[in-house]
Amino acid sequence: MYCLRSRPALHCTGARLITITSDAAVEPYAGWGGYGSSKAAFEQLSAILAAENPEWRVYWVDPGDMQTQMHQEAFPGEDISDRPLPETSVPGLLALIAGDAPSGRYQARAAASAPAPIGEVRVALTVDKYERAVALYRDALGLAVAEEWNTPQGRGMVLAAGPATIELLDTPQAALVDEIEVGRRVAGPIRIALEVPSLASASAAFAEHGAEPVNDAVRTPWNHHNQRLQSADGAQITIAP
Repeated sequence: MYCLRSRPALHCTGARLITITSDAAVEPYAGWGGYGSSKAAFEQLSAILAAENPEWRVYWVDPGDMQTQMHQEAFPGEDISDRPLPETSVPGLLALIAGDAPSGRYQARAAASAPAPIGEVRVALTVDKYERAVALYRDALGLAVAEEWNTPQGRGMVLAAGPATIELLDTPQAALVDEIEVGRRVAGPIRIALEVPSLASASAAFAEHGAEPVNDAVRTPWNHHNQRLQSADGAQITIAP
């Protein structure tokens, strides 16, 4: 599998590779040393292939227990009629082929009912001082403009900000983060966190465009070096390298 003689031909948009693994790759079953070890190695090769080719979708899929000859031979004399038929795993394989789930390990029958992956997460900010906000986020951070409009109904801009994540915090945890970064509770329900190449450079650029430090940079218990700022419109922003 790893040599992939057809590898050059796969360098195209939408390539999908599916390999079949087993729970024996991750669970220690007595007497299954050879099989389990080979499947574990096979999974690692699949993971490396995915890392080397991020434009592909590489899936190593566990079809689960099934009524097959191999499964019967693994449990001689045992009635395996309670195991699902092989065709119950097919919809999950088809869903991975047709979808755009990230590369990784999947359970076939779970993949069939998995929700479609989100293509983008966008934080929408309503700002009173639009030009100052543009200067802060576009110019100070150097974010590329993905889309922009100016109509009688209003102005807007979408800035490309790299991979996005959503961090969910309960009220005590949010208060703890404020206490660590600022020393008191200051943030509202939305706070923006940005990864920057240099804390000092980003902080200076923010200050030049109207953002003010809420507190000095701090070293968090998670060994992050964070700086809390507030934009002219009151948005709480954490920057960290």
